[in-house]
Amino acid sequence: MAAAHSWSERTPIEPARCAWIPCTAAASPCTVVIEGTPGQLKASVGEGALHVRLLDPEQREDALRVLGSDAHEEPDPASLTLPVADADQASRAIADLTQADIGLASFALAQPSLDEVFLALTGHTAEEPDDED
Repeated sequence: MAAAHSWSERTPIEPARCAWIPCTAAASPCTVVIEGTPGQLKASVGEGALHVRLLDPEQREDALRVLGSDAHEEPDPASLTLPVADADQASRAIADLTQADIGLASFALAQPSLDEVFLALTGHTAEEPDDED
């Protein structure tokens, strides 16, 4: 089996833009999968995540009901994560929690990492070369 090129070999083609050019073997042709700024690439795969930390961990079940079936629990008993398409959806979720008198200690909106974008677009991780050859 041919070795995949390392992440460092998938370098940006312009300083402010990224393009992933995955190659599965040194002799195989490379194909540009997608091109754009990091923000554009992250937006192309869709969802980010809203991370919330509750003031009162006892309200976790109530918060799960308010956020709906897509929300999931984190190991910290006061934390939940909700996949969101954009900042507007995250704002509505925070407003819904506030309307339900569920206090928040903190919240953060996260975009997918560039590694997650690569995985979503190519179906495999950016691997280091296999030295078994």
